[in-house]
Amino acid sequence: MANNELATVNDSGIVLRNIDDVQKYAAEIIGTALCPKQYMNKPRDAMIAILAGRAVGLNPLQSLTGIAVINGRATMFGEARSAVVLGGGQVEW
Repeated sequence: MANNELATVNDSGIVLRNIDDVQKYAAEIIGTALCPKQYMNKPRDAMIAILAGRAVGLNPLQSLTGIAVINGRATMFGEARSAVVLGGGQVEW
């Protein structure tokens, strides 16, 4: 991976291959206006959210917008919960 390369991109979106990729991604995101306020200048909290989201199948941006770190715990809220359930393919209509 080149020094200026953040991660790879495939049809599913950005692929963070290792903890260094997650750290770099979090550092880039926390300084933008699109970053949720709870993660502004908190790269470690952003990393926790990204990793927690990855564990349930969310991409990094979905993780940052759908997971809150509250009292040191990553908690899914809003549409993220529905996305995980519906994305699992086990729901019958």
